Amino acid sequence: DLKMVQSRNKLYFNINNSVHRRGVNLNGTGIGLKNVMRRLMISYPDQHTLVTEEKDGRYRVELYLTLDPI
Repeated sequence: DLKMVQSRNKLYFNINNSVHRRGVNLNGTGIGLKNVMRRLMISYPDQHTLVTEEKDGRYRVELYLTLDPI
């Protein structure tokens, strides 16, 4: 499931996927989510909320952004 809504200077993004376990990923570094959080802090300081959750075989990400006026 994917949902994105913009209202004035507010942006809401939600994605919900099933989790598929394939064992340990030896090729990945595991820093993707950390990089996203760091970039949000740099680009949208005090203007974002990022929520991630894994529950009942599903992975959910919600992002709220307050955008600068154009």
